[in-house]
Amino acid sequence: MKRALSLVVALMLGVVSCGAVWAAPTELIVNTVWPPSNYQTQGLEELARRVEERTNGEVVMIVEPGGSLGFPGPDILRAVRDGLLPVSEFIITGTEGDERLFGIYSMPFMMDDLEEAAIFHEVSLPYFTRACEERWNQKILYLAPWPFSCLWTKRPVTTVEEMRGLRTRTYDRSGALFMEAVGATPLALPFAEVYSSLATNLIDSVLTSTQTAVDANFWEVLDYFQPIRMTTTVSIVTINLDYFNDLTPEQQKILLDTAKEMEGELWVKAGEVDIMQEKVVNERGIETVPLSDEFKAELKAVAEPIIKDWLAGSEEGTRLYEEFQAALRNR
Repeated sequence: MKRALSLVVALMLGVVSCGAVWAAPTELIVNTVWPPSNYQTQGLEELARRVEERTNGEVVMIVEPGGSLGFPGPDILRAVRDGLLPVSEFIITGTEGDERLFGIYSMPFMMDDLEEAAIFHEVSLPYFTRACEERWNQKILYLAPWPFSCLWTKRPVTTVEEMRGLRTRTYDRSGALFMEAVGATPLALPFAEVYSSLATNLIDSVLTSTQTAVDANFWEVLDYFQPIRMTTTVSIVTINLDYFNDLTPEQQKILLDTAKEMEGELWVKAGEVDIMQEKVVNERGIETVPLSDEFKAELKAVAEPIIKDWLAGSEEGTRLYEEFQAALRNR
C-alpha cells in the first residue's frame, strides 16, 4: 500500500513539475446585447470557437448574448475599462457621452454606402485605437459594420416635408437633431420598448437598420421602409488591456489575427444581411419606398449644419473628418 501511495505522490509531483499539463484555461467573458440570431452575436461565437481551437483550449471566450450580464450600452466603455467586463461588443455611437470622438459615426449622410464606410474605417482606425488604449484601458479586437440606418414608418415618406410631424424613435444625439430639423419629434427610447411604443402609437416611426427591424418584427406594427441610408455605425469589440496583457505573446497574436479575420468576414456579411433582411420584411408585408435623387439631396442639405456643429466641438474629430474627405476625393 505504501508503495502504491508513493507512486501516486510521485506521479502528482511529476505532473506539477511539468506545469502546463494542469494549467487551467484562461476564460474571457464576452458581453453583447444582441440575441443569438443576430449576425454580430454569431460573429462573436465564431471568434470564440476559432480562438479556443487555435490556442488548443488555452483561451476560452464565453459569449453572453442578449444583454444577460445587465450592462446597458452607454455603460460598456467604462465597464471594460474597469475590468468589470473582460471583453465586450457595443455600438460605438452609443458611448459618445463618454468618448466624444466615437460620435463621428452618427454624422447624418456622411457616407453613402459600405464602400465609403470601408474607407472611413481605414482612416478612423488609428484614431479609435489611440482613444481606446490611451484613454480607456482597452484594445480593439475588431469593428464590424451594421446595415445603414433607415426610416421605418406607418405612412409612406418621399420628401423632407412629409417627415414633418413624425414621432420617431432615435438612438443618438445627431439623429434627434436631424429629426427636429425636419419638423419631427424624436424620442430616445430603449430598443426593448420600441415595439410596444409602436403598437400603442406612442411613436409612429423608427430610425434603424434592416437587421434590427427583423429582430423586432416590425412588419407587425409598421408598413413602410424608406432606404434613406442616414448613417451606418459599427459594433466595436474590445478587450480590457490588463486581461490582454495577461495572455502570452502567442495567445495575443492568435486572438488579434483571428479577430482581424472575423472583421473581414463581417464586413462582407453586413452587405449580405442588408439585402437579405430587406427581402424578409418585404415578404412579411412592409413596402420599400424608393429614394429619389431629389429627396436624397434634400436630406443632405438638412444634414450639413448638423455636421458642421458637431465638428466645431471636436478638434480631433475635425482632423479625422478632413482626412476622410481627402481619402474620398483620392479614391
